[in-house]
This record gives sequence, structure tokens and C-alpha cells, in this order.
Amino acid sequence: MRTGFHADRLGLGEWLDGIGSVALAAVLFIGGGSRPAVLLGLALLVGVLGVIEWWTCARRRSPAVPLVIVLLQTPFAWIATVWLAVRALVGAGGLTVRWSALAAAVAVIIGIYLTFRREGVPAADSPAQIETLRLPR
Repeated sequence: MRTGFHADRLGLGEWLDGIGSVALAAVLFIGGGSRPAVLLGLALLVGVLGVIEWWTCARRRSPAVPLVIVLLQTPFAWIATVWLAVRALVGAGGLTVRWSALAAAVAVIIGIYLTFRREGVPAADSPAQIETLRLPR
């Protein structure tokens, strides 16, 4: 049984979600321009949930807990993505900041989708073969 942090448990979806979440929070907090406080809070929530999902997926053998975290993250990520798409099209904020934030939010959505599509437990984390015996009749 493997315990601890194992990067081989992370698929493309988990990597996109984790990196995109951190990038989204970083771009909105570090980038210049005016941003509504609600959008900053939303970006922080998506970022924290994305990092927690990435970490728990690498630490746990079962995909149940990371999928619950992704399920909690999904509506907030969609709200942030739609909000950022509207801001990018309307032209609110700096050009680089608004398109970078939208790209990070889209990466989070794609990562969430790929995480939901991946099913099962990796072979290295699967339970060992259970020996069965036949009872005499």
C-alpha cells in the first residue's frame, strides 16, 4: 500500500485544475486594474478548492474525496468563467489581466471536465488479488 504524496496519481485534469486555479487567483490578485471584491473572493475560493483537490488526489488512493471537492468547485468556477468572459468582451480591466484570467478560468473548467471523465483507481493503488477457495460439496 502506497501512502504519501504521489504525483503519478494526478492526471491531466488534476494538473490543469490545480495550476489553473493558482494562476486564476494569482492573476486577479497580482494584476493591475480594478476588480470587484466579489470576483476576487470567487477567484480565491476557486484557487483554494483547486489546490485542495490537487493535493488530496495525490495523497489518497480513492478518488471519492477529490471528486467531492471538484463537485463543490464546479459552480464557482463556472460563475467566475462567465463573469471573466463578460469582462473580457466588455473591456473592463487591463488587456493582459482580463485575457490571462479568462484563460486560467477556462483551464480550470477543462481540468474539472477531465477530472470527472477519469474513472477508477490506478493499478498501483488497486487492492491485491484476493485468493478464493472452493468449498467441497
